[in-house]
Parts: sequence; structure tokens; C-alpha cells
Amino acid sequence: MYLAAEQLLQHLQSPAGLGVDPSKVILFGQSIGGGVAVEMALRSFGTKLILLSPFLSVQAMAKSAFPVVRPGLWLVSWLVKDKFDNEAKAGRVPVPTLVIHGTEDGIVPFVQGKEMAAKLGCPLVEVRGGGHNDLFGSDFEPLVLHAMSDFAFPDKRSQ
Repeated sequence: MYLAAEQLLQHLQSPAGLGVDPSKVILFGQSIGGGVAVEMALRSFGTKLILLSPFLSVQAMAKSAFPVVRPGLWLVSWLVKDKFDNEAKAGRVPVPTLVIHGTEDGIVPFVQGKEMAAKLGCPLVEVRGGGHNDLFGSDFEPLVLHAMSDFAFPDKRSQ
């Protein structure tokens, strides 16, 4: 996933590709895509980063989803190649970041998004009552889009 994202961003910015000015690239990642977006920020892509429903790491997700098997979760680190350890990378993210998370997310616990925002030292937009897959195409969408727009284009704040 990292390789594909990096190649896409290189093509996006390359004069031989789409020629998009790198200063205009804003990274966005939702859920597992947040792990990819964080890594791309560390690889010097993008000028801003927006994370929607991010998690701390694959291991933290496994602990949350399967608390009964916690003692055996050390195997997860050994078995999983891409750990998407956003928590460990947070202190090295070089771009302004925004986290948006639904308070009723049944897949990635809200507390993980809240912890990511704290570790990143960035704003957190709490979508009260929002879940994991209903932040777009629902009554929550205007809030999410306004938050994203205000962050991405602060000089053109929505009203």
C-alpha cells in the first residue's frame, strides 16, 4: 500500500505526470488509509494531513477488538508485516494535521482517534453520534466537510 501511494503521489507531482504543485497536495486517510497517509507525510509528501477515524496501530486495534486474546497478541507483531503504527510515528509527522472521528465509531474506538490527536498535537473534531462509515453521505457530512475545508483552506473559511 505504501509503494502504491508513493508512486501515485510521485505521478501526481511529476512534470511528466500530472504536474500538480507539491505545495497544493493535502494528504487524506480514512481508517487504515490513515496509516498510509501518515507514512506519506513522513516521506515528505503533502503540506497538510487530514485523518478520518484513525487508529493507533494494528496491535492496538487487535487489543480493542479481541480483548479475550490479549495475552497472545504478541503474535500479531510477529505475523503482521505492515503494523501501521501511527502512534509511534505521530511525533515525527512534519505537517499540520487534523483528526476527525465519530464518537460512536464501532470499528475504531473514538478514544484511539482522540489519542492520535493528542500525540500529533493537533485539533480533534468530534463528530457526536458519528460512526465509522457514516461520516459522509449522512447528516454528519456537512460538519465533516466544513472541518476539512476550514483546515485545508483557512483563508477561505466556510460559514
